[in-house]
Amino acid sequence: MEMYNNLFGNTVKSVESNGKKYIVHPAFRDGRSNNFKNGEWKSELSGIWVAKYETSHSDATVSKIGTSSTMKVAPGVRAWGSIQIGAMYTKAYNYDRNKESHLMKLSEWGVVAYLTHSQYGRNGNEIDINNSSNFITGNGGGSNTSTQTVSGVANAYNTEIGAKASSTGNIYGIYDLSGGEYEYVAAYITNADGKTKRQSYGSSFASTEVNVEGYKTLSTEYATVYPFDSSDSVENNRKAYQNANYGYGDAVLEISMVKRKSWNGDISGFLNSSNTFFIVGGYIATGTSAGVFCVQGTDGSGGPGSSFRPVLAF
Repeated sequence: MEMYNNLFGNTVKSVESNGKKYIVHPAFRDGRSNNFKNGEWKSELSGIWVAKYETSHSDATVSKIGTSSTMKVAPGVRAWGSIQIGAMYTKAYNYDRNKESHLMKLSEWGVVAYLTHSQYGRNGNEIDINNSSNFITGNGGGSNTSTQTVSGVANAYNTEIGAKASSTGNIYGIYDLSGGEYEYVAAYITNADGKTKRQSYGSSFASTEVNVEGYKTLSTEYATVYPFDSSDSVENNRKAYQNANYGYGDAVLEISMVKRKSWNGDISGFLNSSNTFFIVGGYIATGTSAGVFCVQGTDGSGGPGSSFRPVLAF
């Protein structure tokens, strides 16, 4: 069933179950007819597989970040940081081509954020922060508000306290969504001042075209281009996204509140000339403003405290 969403100016797909009507998230929809502008896929999907932890080098341990060029997704090891977004994209893309592996998109992060917040996840309760200053995957800080960091592991993923840092509150959920390292996602703007950064850090996937209306034509099933204003200020770029009358499911405008905050007091930022790519989840130093609804911008250079996770679609 198709219906029109007045808030975002979209024709959205809905399904009915047990007498209730639900909107189908765009990450599961076929977006070929609208140039993937909402972060859709190239066919209808029944679901996606999301990496359970932030990515690590295949030889990473609890004490060493590792040096291997291949990646793994595992608990209790150091996350792979200090990697540029273009390299993240390539690593995730080449991980398993038979299963359409790719760097997580902002729309797919939105899927996880809303599922975490729903009755099928934490039912409105915020997940605990990964407060490991060594960026150990799966670590639970024991609180969703504490700003105190620990070296190593405070609470392992498979302990009663550690599991509260997962999307479901048990060991079957997704970890490292709040705190730990920032997570880069395949989403950006095609502004003039950001062209050099896209060339330098994201050339494996980001368009170097300067186009204020690039969001209409330059998105792919693997990466989403967002609107921006010619003035290129954060607030005006946010307004341009809002005024473009599209975009839903990415947990940006939908849950934004006053003073650049979103649900749970998480940071609600946007992009500009200095920060042309999106990052999500927050960093250990973000403290109480970290979380699944934390969205900010970055230049893509991938300094310390930045990681990523792959997604499978098959």
